[in-house]
Amino acid sequence: MRQDHRRRCDGEARGGGAEVECASSAAEALARVSLLKPHVIVSDIGMPEQDDLTFMRKVRALPP
Repeated sequence: MRQDHRRRCDGEARGGGAEVECASSAAEALARVSLLKPHVIVSDIGMPEQDDLTFMRKVRALPP
């Protein structure tokens, strides 16, 4: 996500009581997802390294 969008999403989610983790790349996000096992993922469809569908396929392929 672009930095300004990430800050806005982060602020709104935290304001609602959610725990928030942000990542600056798809690789970093995938590593965090594998460790944290989040209930919800908000992702930018225009990531520079890989598209959102590829990222979500990789998330779904992670072991439970």
